[in-house]
Amino acid sequence: MDAYLAGRYEEAARFFAGSDSLSLSETAAFYRGVSALFGGDAADAIIVLRRLTQSADDPYAPEAHFYSAKGWLRLGRADSALAQLAAIPAGRDALATHAAALADSVKAVMR
Repeated sequence: MDAYLAGRYEEAARFFAGSDSLSLSETAAFYRGVSALFGGDAADAIIVLRRLTQSADDPYAPEAHFYSAKGWLRLGRADSALAQLAAIPAGRDALATHAAALADSVKAVMR
């Protein structure tokens, strides 16, 4: 976590990747996915975060959808990004606001 908190995402991703993603706790899986994304490996991030997005009960699900959307955008898949953003519950919290703004931006670029 020290590497993650210091913004050394590639190093953090390597650390988290040393563990089997299926045996990681929800918290560790979330940080592994985000570290992979910020460390430049969008494809791995999507794979790891997918586990968290499959359950609406997962406490990390909304954030995992948001970062998965960013991963899909890095891979040039706006359609997949929009699907991830649509899965984030609408509301007044910061994440819902950011997700709606990002979705609007993606749609504007797609026109």
